[in-house]
Amino acid sequence: MLLTRDILIERLIEHLKKSDQIDVAVAWAADCNALARLCEFARSGGSLRAIVGIWGNATHPNAVRGGAIVGHGAAALCGCVAA
Repeated sequence: MLLTRDILIERLIEHLKKSDQIDVAVAWAADCNALARLCEFARSGGSLRAIVGIWGNATHPNAVRGGAIVGHGAAALCGCVAA
């Protein structure tokens, strides 16, 4: 089975629907559909904790715009806040 972008997004959406907490650690982040889905998850009340590498130029500025704020048990990624 070839894992295409569409298949991976579908599987992410399926898992997000069944989850109340998501922990993500990535070397870089793009301004993409997967990030939008994670932000929707957090805005709808899901707990999202994320660690995103920013070294070099692989992470797109829009992926971390709004600040990556960590403190008091909260994290904000691209304007979506999780507790």
